[in-house]
Amino acid sequence: MLLFRREVPEKLCAAFGGKPQVKVSLGTRDPVEAKAAFARENAALGGAAGGRQAALSPSLGF
Repeated sequence: MLLFRREVPEKLCAAFGGKPQVKVSLGTRDPVEAKAAFARENAALGGAAGGRQAALSPSLGF
């Protein structure tokens, strides 16, 4: 199986369960399917990180 991996910024580690890296199985070994699954996970993580960043520092407006 192929994995999606992303480093978590130090400021957000607590919001991600204290983990310095997010790892998610893409559920496939097929490179074409994995590319689409990677894009979905990347978008989902971007939204999650943005929301968690705002919750942690609302006065900064991130």
